[in-house]
Amino acid sequence: MAVLKEVISFKSHFLNLIFKNLFFLYASEIFAKGLKILIFLYLVRSLGPSQFGIFEYLFAFIGMFFLLADFGMSNVFIREYQQKDDKLIQVANFFVIKFSFTLSFTLLSLFGYFWTKKYDGFLMYLLIVFYYFFSNLESFFETFFLAVQKSEKRFLFNFVSSLLLFLLIFLGLRFYYSLNFIAFSYLISSLVGLIVAYFLFKKDSDLIFNLVNFNLIKDYFKNGLPLAFFGILGFIFFSTDKIILAYFRDPAEIGYYSLATRILSAFLFLPYIFSSAFYPYLAQKAVERDSRKSFDYFFNILIPFSSFLGLILSFFIFVLSYWLVMFLGGVEYLPSVYVLQLFCWLLVFLFPTNFLDYFLISHNKQWLDFFITLIPALLNIFLNFVFIPKLGIFGAVFSSLFSQFINFILTLIVSLWVFKKI
Repeated sequence: MAVLKEVISFKSHFLNLIFKNLFFLYASEIFAKGLKILIFLYLVRSLGPSQFGIFEYLFAFIGMFFLLADFGMSNVFIREYQQKDDKLIQVANFFVIKFSFTLSFTLLSLFGYFWTKKYDGFLMYLLIVFYYFFSNLESFFETFFLAVQKSEKRFLFNFVSSLLLFLLIFLGLRFYYSLNFIAFSYLISSLVGLIVAYFLFKKDSDLIFNLVNFNLIKDYFKNGLPLAFFGILGFIFFSTDKIILAYFRDPAEIGYYSLATRILSAFLFLPYIFSSAFYPYLAQKAVERDSRKSFDYFFNILIPFSSFLGLILSFFIFVLSYWLVMFLGGVEYLPSVYVLQLFCWLLVFLFPTNFLDYFLISHNKQWLDFFITLIPALLNIFLNFVFIPKLGIFGAVFSSLFSQFINFILTLIVSLWVFKKI
């Protein structure tokens, strides 16, 4: 009877802690994704495969320079905020690091213009660079509200920026049609979202810069370095294929490939948000002595559930792939159907891997997680260079599927090893 009460008490606490975060994080993502799908639908049909391919290539190329803008600090901050008592000091140090890195990589990305394919001139490149600048600063507030478990405020400024982007794209393009205006719309919406996020933040905390501690910043660097490299690996998995395609194949192929990957990414927020909502809880439990019960629940329930959810969604996308592509892109994007039918099975591996990554980070095993992910990431680059020149977009799909399968197997093995040591 006592054991039953303990289990019920644990599950009640567990659900109360997670439910609010899950609700608002999903509400934020569903609303933002819904508007972005409408924007995406309009852009795909308006631009055509070649122009859309150029737009996707520039976003991927410039995004490459911002890979280290976070330097893994967001996950470190959430863990430290949950485990330490000096909350204001943690906030001040995290902001200084975030701003310094964002500014540095913004300046670096400007020089990247000389190495890119100059499809639409410097103005569009500059607009996208500053969009990334404001978005990276906005992510400081997203991380803060996730750490303090007030995801309803994250929902508010995401709501404002997504709605503004929607209005600018749909109304503005009726009067001024150009890729430059599209990039300008993204920039303005991110700037407004940043301003709203700051005023919401001021009601919960403050930035007291005389609390900045350089020894603490060193600790952030030490703990964040593997996570920063981990971000590079994420870029390798999901963006380098478009850059390699741009150099070996026609821009239209990037358009076909991007449509399929955008459809797929619309479903990737499910495991990401679920894992993000659980991460503060995992970080808290990782320092408790009686944490094995919590992680028993994690491995026995959540990991199998995430794998099953990935399988169901993959089957769902496979069956509806033709309808999705025809609805979003039209007949001229027909090759995207076959790409999507193959690529959708990536979700089977991505869903559980995402959960396992957060488990390892919560136990301060980020270096271990990085090294086991480095192997499939390098394999992905190698396979892309081998298969893309010969098979085009299908070579990119094969490379991603195989490398993500290897990533899942390695991460699962290492996570179970860490779990047994608890």
